[in-house]
Amino acid sequence: MIQFIESATERTTAATDLMLAVEFLLFAIFFFKSVTDYRRAAAWSVPFLLLAGAFFIGAIAHGIQMPENINKRLWLLLAGSSAFGLAHLVSASVGEWRPAWYKKSLIGMSLAAIIFIGITVKFSSFTVYVVFIVITMALVSWLNAMCVEQSGNKKHVLIIFGAVLTAIASLVQLIKSIHFTIIWEFDYNGAFHLVQIFAGILLGLGIIGLLKSAKATSD
Repeated sequence: MIQFIESATERTTAATDLMLAVEFLLFAIFFFKSVTDYRRAAAWSVPFLLLAGAFFIGAIAHGIQMPENINKRLWLLLAGSSAFGLAHLVSASVGEWRPAWYKKSLIGMSLAAIIFIGITVKFSSFTVYVVFIVITMALVSWLNAMCVEQSGNKKHVLIIFGAVLTAIASLVQLIKSIHFTIIWEFDYNGAFHLVQIFAGILLGLGIIGLLKSAKATSD
């Protein structure tokens, strides 16, 4: 029989993780509905699906009681899924800026994700995770700023705002003293998720707008 975690803040974290999983999954589906160039849609959908998977795993790890060894394996899966998701948001941004470099960036960012996972396993440091988020989101912001300069497409600005807000959300998670109640009881993890929900919306809407504008141009 499934037993849920007793902590109110952990249940909130699990619930918001589940909300994020649904949000990112829906956006991944919408990306494919926005274009006829499915390879371009896949470049954005794959990282969103990986992140949706990471959030779903987080909902299980935060919300359900389980043996410690199983919980540790779930956290390793979460680290892997989120690392590759974040890394390939960078690759997708490279593809928008320099399409010819996309495949090389996939390899490079996959290696970066593997290195991050290795460091995470060795040191078990949450700070490493935050650093990886900040670095990848800084790259996404810079690459999309270059796209704005190159193409003049303002849809990239939403992606930049979403990336910056994602980085801010990760830094919020370092403030362990955060605790408040808005219907549910939140701690620093729940606060991170609240900010990330809005960041995900900005990212998703920016990408949909970008893909739709490309479709209109090709038509």
